[in-house]
Amino acid sequence: EQAMHSWYLRSRHDFIVNLAAKALAGRNPADCRILDAGCGSGGVTTRLLRKGYNVVACDMDEESIRQGLATGRLKDVHRLDVAQLPFEDNSFDLVVCSEVLEHVPDDAQALRSLLRVAKRDVLFSVPAHMYLWTQSDTTLGHRHRYSKADVRALIGKAGAGIVKVHAYGIMPAAGTLAYKALSKPPQQTNEQDVPNAMKFRVPPAIDKMLWALSSLELSASGLGLVPWGFAWWAIARKIPA
Repeated sequence: EQAMHSWYLRSRHDFIVNLAAKALAGRNPADCRILDAGCGSGGVTTRLLRKGYNVVACDMDEESIRQGLATGRLKDVHRLDVAQLPFEDNSFDLVVCSEVLEHVPDDAQALRSLLRVAKRDVLFSVPAHMYLWTQSDTTLGHRHRYSKADVRALIGKAGAGIVKVHAYGIMPAAGTLAYKALSKPPQQTNEQDVPNAMKFRVPPAIDKMLWALSSLELSASGLGLVPWGFAWWAIARKIPA
């Protein structure tokens, strides 16, 4: 729960929602049905709802769903595997899948499942670069970090077209490199370990400043102006049969 309030996650959730709004530009939000696939405890979902979109949320993790319901971030939520969605074909005007595919054993099958239920586009994000791998990735259950070529190959393997693939998150990427350079690698995995984002408490004033800087950089990423970062965002488009 603490991580939900960090400057990076807040700015990232805002960013994903802004990208979704751009993908649906010119349409009445109330007429747009969005699937937030792998919603966690609802950071993206609640922001989409505030903008007036009709949102269906799903996740596999019971604890995340419980937290989301308890805080009111989640309402219409289902416990589902994103690789085996039960919804009908072409059910959603947009599918959003933020920081999920790296957890899935068969990410291409998961993306195919998302594309099947989308009318056209799937907006997704995944962590970048194996050289940024830390114990946090292990703790979070990540199976992959992706190069840009990996993201493009994943979209192709899922049978979709590539609309956009761009980097974002310069500050967390730089911070991760510094952390890796200055810290000793753990001798063993600790089941009680937590992600790096939850290890360091940032004073509110600094948190607000970092959020503002991150938001500025993410705006540039939305225009495709960020050459490197902690993650990729991409839009995969269904190829008509």
